[in-house]
Amino acid sequence: MTTAAFGIVALLHAVPGCDFGLIGGGDANTARVVVDANDLDATLRVVTSTDFAPSPRGGEPVLRSADTTEVMPLFERTYGLPANRRFYAEVGSADSSEITISMRVWIGVRKEFDATRTVTEEILRF
Repeated sequence: MTTAAFGIVALLHAVPGCDFGLIGGGDANTARVVVDANDLDATLRVVTSTDFAPSPRGGEPVLRSADTTEVMPLFERTYGLPANRRFYAEVGSADSSEITISMRVWIGVRKEFDATRTVTEEILRF
């Protein structure tokens, strides 16, 4: 799968059997993604997957299936986790202009990923 102008990538693997210190009814079998940007009129492209394999050469993971969504900031969505409890997310600008993007990912109520980057057309990965 090829993508262009992406800025932030999160590859998470929740620990099976861990309750993540859940409070207030959080569900350890879900991943919540929140994406924001400094330009509220920007179009962001969010790609998520729970069906992927590590790259055989240590590069990008091989996405067997993925959900690609173009959204406006502020975007938030919750995804159910499969039995292997792995989750992949990436976000970037669908436009070619420079933009500052942030992405936060929670598994249950525990924040597992939090990053902010200024991106242009280059691909920046975490």
